[in-house]
Amino acid sequence: MRGHFKGYRIQMWPDYDQLTSRIKEVLIPNNVTTAIIDKLTPNTINKVRILAYNGKYNSAPSDDLIIVTPEGVPDAVQSLEAITLGSSAFYLIWKPPIETNGVLTGYKIYYQTVVGTELGPLQERHPQIEDPNKTRAKLAGLEPGTKYRIHINATTRAGEGEKFSIEQRTRGTLSSPPVKPHFEVERFYVDSDIFSSVKVSWFPCGYYRDLSTCSEKSVGSHFYVKYR
Repeated sequence: MRGHFKGYRIQMWPDYDQLTSRIKEVLIPNNVTTAIIDKLTPNTINKVRILAYNGKYNSAPSDDLIIVTPEGVPDAVQSLEAITLGSSAFYLIWKPPIETNGVLTGYKIYYQTVVGTELGPLQERHPQIEDPNKTRAKLAGLEPGTKYRIHINATTRAGEGEKFSIEQRTRGTLSSPPVKPHFEVERFYVDSDIFSSVKVSWFPCGYYRDLSTCSEKSVGSHFYVKYR
């Protein structure tokens, strides 16, 4: 050892990331020759190596081991916002997790009432969101003038990821009509002259780029499409 034997350094990193500043390291005592490591990156090719070290120097590293890990559960979403819609609904907007640890399969949303320090039973929003590209959803059927704690979990085939939670209160019963929503219509043509269906997309108050102003307006909780 050419000095005082301190132990071993187990180093690991994903194969796609060669930056030495991001290498994860576990220190092992000098009287141990086996270890369980739990810092590998899910759903990727990991490289692992081991070095001995004394009071001043590291040894040359061992050959790299290649370890392929299965999918894991995703990290928490980056953010979650709940915009009040009328007196019984929220319009939820979130950003996907940075580290998915696999292939995203969708999201699960839960909610519960908050009264002082007491939490009501946890309820799940149905249907579950099975489109991983979707980052907006309506949460309806809520009580007016009530505080709610809202949770969202991203999912992979490995299960539900870390929970992200916020609290928001629904409006009391509205005393004025809601503001006019903005909507767009997309036609689906059978041939060049005849269309068989249309897709209507609407935004609660004004254009979707200005949703932050919804909290300041009387926004409806239900929407109706009429045509003739």
